[in-house]
Amino acid sequence: MDVAVIIGLCVHGGALTGEASYHWPELCELLLGVVPEDIRGGEIKIDWLYHHFYDIALEAPLAIVRATTRVYILFEIGCSLLRNPSGDRVHLKWLPLLKDFDVCGELAWGAAALAHLYRALGNACMREKVKCCCFGTLLQIHCLTRTI
Repeated sequence: MDVAVIIGLCVHGGALTGEASYHWPELCELLLGVVPEDIRGGEIKIDWLYHHFYDIALEAPLAIVRATTRVYILFEIGCSLLRNPSGDRVHLKWLPLLKDFDVCGELAWGAAALAHLYRALGNACMREKVKCCCFGTLLQIHCLTRTI
């Protein structure tokens, strides 16, 4: 499957690795400029991201623009790319990877999405789950390209 062509994300690059435990409120304050009120197990609600960052002024300071960009990427990670089984939360472990946008752009997000998809499909088959928590759009496009 050519993930780079289908979703436009790098498959060759740095691995998505890092520490799994941070002082989450401090990290949010540093990179988002605000601390979510409901951090559970390092996860925050996706709708909290939307409600706090959905509208910024055209003249917003660069720090606000950067924080909003990080939130948008977190939103995409939580809603599609690397979905959480809860369906309404995203893990903050991705936030440190968004600190430096130049470095972030060189990471293999496409490879991570593909690995996440394969793991979710395997879990769904092996454990007789009804739900499959994966990047469904990637799977659909892949299936369509194989049938045409």
